[in-house]
Amino acid sequence: MNPLAGTLAGLMVAVLAVAPSMAETSGAKQEVLIATAPGGITFTVTADGLSSIKVGDVEVARGGWHAVNADGRFKAGSDKVRIGKIIEKSIEVTVPGRARVRHVHEDAVAVYDYEIAGEDVTIRARVENNHPDEPLAVAGFEGLAFTFAAPPQGQMPSWHVSYLQHVGIKICHPSYWVRVGGSWAADGRFGAGLTPLATGPARTMFHWDRNWAVKQPEDDKGPRRLAYYVPAPVPPGGARAFAMRLRVSANTDWRHLLEPYKEHFLATWGPLRYKPDHRPVVQFASADKTHVTPDNPFGFNGPNRRFDLPEGAKAFCDWVIPGMKEAGAGGIVFWALQGHEPREAMYRPDFDVFPPPIEANLPTLNRRFTEAGLAWGVCARPGEIAYRANWTSDTTVRINPDDPEHIGMMLARFKKMADAGCKVFYLDTFGSSLEDVRAMIRYRERLGADVQTYVEHQCDAVMPYSGAYTEVNYSAEKKQYGVLIGTRNWEVFRWLLGDPSAIVVSRCDFKPAGAEESVFRFLMRNRMSPMVGDWQVGKVAPELKALGAEFLEAPYKWR
Repeated sequence: MNPLAGTLAGLMVAVLAVAPSMAETSGAKQEVLIATAPGGITFTVTADGLSSIKVGDVEVARGGWHAVNADGRFKAGSDKVRIGKIIEKSIEVTVPGRARVRHVHEDAVAVYDYEIAGEDVTIRARVENNHPDEPLAVAGFEGLAFTFAAPPQGQMPSWHVSYLQHVGIKICHPSYWVRVGGSWAADGRFGAGLTPLATGPARTMFHWDRNWAVKQPEDDKGPRRLAYYVPAPVPPGGARAFAMRLRVSANTDWRHLLEPYKEHFLATWGPLRYKPDHRPVVQFASADKTHVTPDNPFGFNGPNRRFDLPEGAKAFCDWVIPGMKEAGAGGIVFWALQGHEPREAMYRPDFDVFPPPIEANLPTLNRRFTEAGLAWGVCARPGEIAYRANWTSDTTVRINPDDPEHIGMMLARFKKMADAGCKVFYLDTFGSSLEDVRAMIRYRERLGADVQTYVEHQCDAVMPYSGAYTEVNYSAEKKQYGVLIGTRNWEVFRWLLGDPSAIVVSRCDFKPAGAEESVFRFLMRNRMSPMVGDWQVGKVAPELKALGAEFLEAPYKWR
């Protein structure tokens, strides 16, 4: 056997000259890079870019790869930098497995370096913006369309351009819409995995545009037109580098397809920065306007929840602590410890501000829960600032994570509550935007590893810094539980971290008829911690205690 073939370990790279009539631009003869990877995957790079992907003899993707001005697709920037028609194009195969492609547009020049190694194609692009006055707000890359043998499964963001324009660049990862920064698709015959590279903490999105004439996306086999969007401005007269990796494989397991993304994720966001506690959690949220009376000005529900009265705070502890201890709970989160706020903006961003009668009883709560070995904490909204909307009510505005005064204000609120004894925080309307992730990084630095936090909205990028909150739902038709975070998302998050200790707590205050297992068993089997109401914990304590013995190592970790 040729020893070179053994060294390449099954990777065959061929460089072929094509006929001048097919590939001459500005008088230069063009080349083609063809690389065949294990599993019968063949990549072809021409002067149009990555032009073809075959699995065996079947072409599964074709088209090319080129830059576009994506400003208009997101209603960002002026959309005046002209990156449409390719005026000149060329390719140079530098060494086996590598090629450089150059595209000249009206207002831009894009140079692409392709590197093919096994199943992976790495594409590095340098885009020059030659417009004299206007920046390129959103760089886009597209041209390759995939056709699947069956409707593909995977994580494939796809929206009509009108929706992209409606939401804007905030739809890009990290976001509520795109919770995982990598993407994958598989049809049983082959799979494709996509990874952004060299981004740092920034927005990106892989988008699989589809045939909108097909009513149900689950019926759409393609062509699915792939695009990569990066809202990182290229200034007039300047340039910016972009990079991504495409893995195409006969191994359709999403873990294999996302291996490059996992490496990128850990380098950019991971690893876990907090010490997890997976025991069940109790929730208090019983205060609202309907309960407000002259002798109950803060709207607390029932005498055991009158935190504005010394006897009410004591009664609550006497009522809830025994059930929490029997259940093996780790702590309690007070959703509305301030009571009803007449200026609204519930739940309040100024979460460290209490009416004096309630603030006077915080030491009692801290002492009782601490003596019982239980953590306690409050609901916070650390992504917003409250301000007056009119004379009687407030509204909110999002904080700027780059403003030291905004971050300092929130850190002062956390410190005040931590000094009062809080060890756990529910972070309302927070967690799934780039701004929230950047703020959470700062909060975690100050809070330290021992304080538990649960964000209401999640993306993979926030999970190294905070646990997550979710809620259970149930399909009577399928006799199946689900969670708002998504069981697959949760599985992906934990895998990306490479750490089974990431936290999700889930509210679960119901028992659906016809369910084959209890909601608590479903959650703990899926490594999620139940969050139960204060009224509920005593009733379900025996079941939670038994499940804790089955699923938890004393006292905090999953078996």
